[in-house]
Amino acid sequence: MRRKRKLSTTVSEDNYRYLQRQVTTGEAANLSDAVDRAVRRSRKLEMRLRLARDTAAYFANLSDDAVIEENKLGEMLGESAYEVNFES
Repeated sequence: MRRKRKLSTTVSEDNYRYLQRQVTTGEAANLSDAVDRAVRRSRKLEMRLRLARDTAAYFANLSDDAVIEENKLGEMLGESAYEVNFES
């Protein structure tokens, strides 16, 4: 089990109801678990947004030759996907 840190705070009534509903519906074991789950989802979204922003910046700053090369690699990857058997 991961080590936990004590956190004593107040939240808005709406957020409290949201967290409590997670417990009531069985999605979280208790309020602590509900808070951990909400923070994990928030952090995951933040990482996805950062990745999207960084990816867009990468492609925006590519030279014309690099764009051509990236497009070739994308086409090759797309073509090779037909050879992958996802059933086994």
